[in-house]
Amino acid sequence: VDLVEDGLYLHHPLRGAGKRGKQILWASIADVEPDDEGFGLVLTNGVVERFRGPLQGGFLDDWLHKLPAMLREANSKTNQPATKQEKADGAGDDLQGPSGVLCEGPLILHKRKKPDPRYFVLHADYLSYFSEEGDYRHGIAPRGQVAHADVKAIQFSADGIVIGLEAQQVKLGSDSPQDLGRWREALRKVFGD
Repeated sequence: VDLVEDGLYLHHPLRGAGKRGKQILWASIADVEPDDEGFGLVLTNGVVERFRGPLQGGFLDDWLHKLPAMLREANSKTNQPATKQEKADGAGDDLQGPSGVLCEGPLILHKRKKPDPRYFVLHADYLSYFSEEGDYRHGIAPRGQVAHADVKAIQFSADGIVIGLEAQQVKLGSDSPQDLGRWREALRKVFGD
């Protein structure tokens, strides 16, 4: 396990050096739960990533004591409640959905050569996309992410949404008019018309 800027990177012990592990973003961690054999990271989608080993005086004991503070610090930057207790006390109630998710679902990313279906998640502070819904549900790092502050313009049309960034425009669409309407509504709440 390594600390990275926006979460934890889990190396896969059976894949060897240089092989891809999995990144878990701070925003996708709902809580840290100790148990008899180690502890679990409870993700916002309900999945629990388990860590096993000796707790007393060992590697996991160190992590178990550090993680809640790291999670609290990371979530304070995004106005997210850091633990289940803070959520129960009403922290972050101004946000909708788990971890401030305002909208999520499939959209088509229109690239030069061909349309590319992706799974998008709109948070209170940023928009991220994943190769597929399963990647998001399992806490895998997004393929791309844009902070709301980096969005220079947004346009809505009958067949899609265009997000203007500093150096490019991102064109999004959907095969479902209902999905596209849901995304327009959520993006208008964040960015206005």
